[in-house]
Amino acid sequence: MAANGGRIVCGWMIWEHQLQSLIEAEFHAVVKRDGKILDVTPRQDDDERILFIPDPTRRAERLDYRSWRTWSNMKLWFDHHFEPPNRILIVDPSKAA
Repeated sequence: MAANGGRIVCGWMIWEHQLQSLIEAEFHAVVKRDGKILDVTPRQDDDERILFIPDPTRRAERLDYRSWRTWSNMKLWFDHHFEPPNRILIVDPSKAA
């Protein structure tokens, strides 16, 4: 990343689910290059823009070739119920240990 003049910025991608009366924040990473933020993640629904909020207090970390630590989604229901993020471990079962 540094060789291309960019750096990874971790933070939260914000989604609004109106039918479920829910706002959800998904832990996400983008690239910052030349003062611009670029989201290089392909989208299934072809969204051209996302709402992204940087969070310098959290990061995802690769542990080895098949596992990493990251954060679960935050959820806020319109009735003010809040589900905070938790630190989680993800392991790709398709890769042998």
